[in-house]
Formats: sequence, C-alpha cells, structure tokens
Amino acid sequence: MNGVINWQRRDYFRLQLVPPLCSRMTIVMLKGKTMKVGSADVLIEDIGGGGLRFLSDLKLPVNDQLV
Repeated sequence: MNGVINWQRRDYFRLQLVPPLCSRMTIVMLKGKTMKVGSADVLIEDIGGGGLRFLSDLKLPVNDQLV
C-alpha cells in the first residue's frame, strides 16, 4: 500500500446521503439571544452522531453559538 495509512479521525460513523436530502432550516438562537426568523431550504449531505453537514445559500457566521 506504498506506506500510506488512512486513519478514521471521527468518533462517529457518517452516513452519506446520495442524493442529498432536501430539508428546511431555521435559526432559533444566536449567542444566547432568541431569534424569530423564517426558514430556508438546505441540502443535507451527511449525518453522524456528532452532527450533520448541509449546503445552504445563507451566509452563516462561523460561530459555535448558532442554534
């Protein structure tokens, strides 16, 4: 194998969705502040025990306080 070792660094198994799953997303809280906004269409690409990966047209902040 030419000395290349592949390690799985994730703690959870990831389920890839092919084709992606169409869904709707809404933001309910940002930095502890409750939000009342509409929803947006997203495409869910994969799901795992630690979360999911999705595609969206929204410009979301890079922040771990987004619910």
